[in-house]
Amino acid sequence: MSEKTKNVLHIEDESSICTLIKNALECVAGINLTQKMNFSEGFKEALSGRYELIISDGTLPDGHGTAILKAVSESYPATRTMLVSADNDFVSDPEGYALKHPYITAFLSKPFSVIPLIEKVEALLAQQSITP
Repeated sequence: MSEKTKNVLHIEDESSICTLIKNALECVAGINLTQKMNFSEGFKEALSGRYELIISDGTLPDGHGTAILKAVSESYPATRTMLVSADNDFVSDPEGYALKHPYITAFLSKPFSVIPLIEKVEALLAQQSITP
């Protein structure tokens, strides 16, 4: 990854997953991470335009993460988006789910381990940095 610190927004309502992702991305990968724990705060922050990557849980108590990621892709097309979900539709048919949600750049199913998370995030950020 480049010398410039990348800004990532993570939207998740489960505190244990927030801690896992915070430790993985900030401590291990050196990424500047902002976290929001509900749809309304996450939606507002996501549309600030300050992030190279938005990672959202699929199901939040007050909304669905796909709505956030769709709005981001429409407002900031260069911003990468990743959905992290345990949703049965996603887990049982990830290719079909991806076809229904073309505005999502990457997917990660729960449960997940740290290494694939970091690799996926770093690949998305590297891809973003070379996109016009």
